[in-house]
Formats: sequence, structure tokens, C-alpha cells
Amino acid sequence: MATSQFQIVLPLAYSTSTSAEEWKRAMAVPGSELPALSVKQKEIARKFNIPEEEYARNVLAGSYGWERSRKRASDLGEAVQASIRTLDVRYRVTAVIRDVNRPGWIVRIETLPGDVKVSVLVPKELADDLLDSGSESDKERLQILVLSSLEGAKLRPSD
Repeated sequence: MATSQFQIVLPLAYSTSTSAEEWKRAMAVPGSELPALSVKQKEIARKFNIPEEEYARNVLAGSYGWERSRKRASDLGEAVQASIRTLDVRYRVTAVIRDVNRPGWIVRIETLPGDVKVSVLVPKELADDLLDSGSESDKERLQILVLSSLEGAKLRPSD
């Protein structure tokens, strides 16, 4: 898989869900290999009467969930890039952003050399369907969304 040539933005306050598999991975890590807690994290653990090791496992499981979210963002950006490769104008994905105030992912696209820019909101359901199944119908749904957004922005050349 090619390395992403676009920015991935996940807000600091973005709380990813941790899967059962990620939690099991964190539980299997020896205590000596758990991440060191910051002073603030130790204070929170103490305030809620949570053993530091348990809190560290939670932090580790959360980091696994964060990495999964970054991978999904990268995969979504690559899927959008694939859907615009066939166009006459050279477009490129510049960013995939998770805005917690919107029900999906914002994918920023621009023309080379960056003359025209557009943002496409990919609904969470479509992104999840595409990334979980990779079906041709989900790829087509994404392509229709992206192309209609580009047309709506009057970016697509006339045929």
C-alpha cells in the first residue's frame, strides 16, 4: 500500500471506541511494557480510584483505537483518490478530517497545482460500508458523491 500523500486530522478530543480485540491486546501486554502515565493521567486515576496499571492499559487500548481511526482515514483518502484518478483534470486529496460536529469525514480535494479546492462530506455510514466491505457498489456510491461534489463546485471540465 502506498503511503498517504495527504494530511489526516483527528481532533485531540476525538474519542475513538476501543474494540474488544484492542482491549484484549492491551490486557496481554506485560505491566513493565505499559505506557508511562503523565502526571495528569496519574491524578485522574487517583481521583477515580483506578489502579495506575489499569489506567495505563486503558490508555494503551485507546491508542490502538486511535491508530485504527488513522488507518481508516488513510484508507478513505486513498479510496477517494482512486475515485478521481479517471478525471481529465488532475485532482488530489489533500486532507481527511474527522470533524466531531459533522456526521462523517471531510475530504479536501484540490486541483494540481492547487488552483481550485473543494471539501466533500463523506457520511460516516458510507465510509464505514466502504471500509468494512470494499464492495464495488460502495466504491460506486463514493465516486458518485465525490463527482457530484466536484460538479457542484463547478470544478469538473465540460464533456
